[in-house]
Amino acid sequence: EIARKCWYDNAMGTFRVVILAHSEKDFPAIREEAERLRQKFNDGLQDSEIFYRGQPDDRFSFIFRHWGRELQAKEAYLHYLLVIVILLLVPAINLSSMTLSRMRKRMSEIGVRKAFGATANVLLRQVFYENLLLTLIAGAVGMLFSYACTFLFE
Repeated sequence: EIARKCWYDNAMGTFRVVILAHSEKDFPAIREEAERLRQKFNDGLQDSEIFYRGQPDDRFSFIFRHWGRELQAKEAYLHYLLVIVILLLVPAINLSSMTLSRMRKRMSEIGVRKAFGATANVLLRQVFYENLLLTLIAGAVGMLFSYACTFLFE
């Protein structure tokens, strides 16, 4: 009897249930049903109450809910956004410096083309399309390499 009261009718501890929803539109109905069942369970308890802290969660919220604390979704989104921006900013700066270096090496070619009548728009368009083509090729090679590594190390 003492153990039963200490552990709140054997309802204390960590529980995890995964619910597969058809779409995001089903989330409110799932949360309402979970709340209804929680209330029903709590009606049978005498000196305690079970609470969910705003759960059930989606996958992203579950990852950022630590030890059952209240979810700080805004902080989690900002953290992810900051990391992604930094991870994308460094390669962007690197690519722009590589493009600048390549253009400096080709200044004589650009000068000859300008002397033969090429306009600034034509030269700019050529540089843009060359960089776009190189980026697409490098992206495709990187994608193939990542798939190969995924299957190789799986």
